[in-house]
Amino acid sequence: MVILDTDFLIGVLRGNEAAVEKIKIIEEYNSKIFTTSITSYELFKGVYLSSSLTKNLMQINQLLDNLVILSFDLEASK
Repeated sequence: MVILDTDFLIGVLRGNEAAVEKIKIIEEYNSKIFTTSITSYELFKGVYLSSSLTKNLMQINQLLDNLVILSFDLEASK
C-alpha cells in the first residue's frame, strides 16, 4: 500500500520530475495508490485560494479520481 501526502501530490501536479517518476514506478508494480481525506481537503483548500480556480479544480479532480481516498475518522485516529 502506498499513501501519498499533500506535498508529494502537489509535486505531481506541478510536474516535478522526481515525483512523476515515482508515480510511474508505483504504477509499474500495479500498486493501488492511496491518499487520505485530509490530503484531499488540503488540496481543495489550495485550489479555492488560488487565482486559477477552474483550471486547478479540474486538475485536482482528475488526480483524485485516480486515487483511493482513505477516510480519516475516529477509528483511523486511534
